[in-house]
Amino acid sequence: MALIETEVNSLHCDSYKRRFGWPDQLGEWMLGVSKLGDTNPKQGVYQRRHTRRGVKNVRMKYPRICYSTSEAVLASRQMFADAMAAWAITPPASRTWWNSQAHSKGMHGMNLFIKVYFESH
Repeated sequence: MALIETEVNSLHCDSYKRRFGWPDQLGEWMLGVSKLGDTNPKQGVYQRRHTRRGVKNVRMKYPRICYSTSEAVLASRQMFADAMAAWAITPPASRTWWNSQAHSKGMHGMNLFIKVYFESH
């Protein structure tokens, strides 16, 4: 949670309200942080959506993160770490070649390198 140094009232709130709609408080809408703390049900990350009836501010759902520690997941993470380490020591000339190969496929060179690394191991 971020600490806001500037008070909300000291900002030019009218211009923000015209631009972003009329949330309960400017800090809640822009940063998802309120003066009321974690007990505020309106706290969260907001997204501005354009609908047929106008612009609507919608609170996004919190992501459900699952940290699995199974052997298969840990092996996959280790393989990805090894692929990133291999990319880090790749010389610039090789990186240019990977980028040119990946460009025709609509990818970046690092992504193609990691894809080939995973397929070969």
